[in-house]
Amino acid sequence: LTHCRRIEAERGRARRERWGPRTLDLDSVRYGDMTVRPPDLTIPHPELPNRDFWQREIAELEGEHV
Repeated sequence: LTHCRRIEAERGRARRERWGPRTLDLDSVRYGDMTVRPPDLTIPHPELPNRDFWQREIAELEGEHV
């Protein structure tokens, strides 16, 4: 999470409002079959099954047809 936020900041993302529009948004939604749950991050992302755009992108990366 820290690395993603650093990259976002280096590329000019300003965090103004929590759920507001953004110029860049990096997400860590899955890491293979691993489950990770430190205090500030949950992988796989708990909303992964509910986000069609993530499902399409993951399928594309894995060579599946949607």
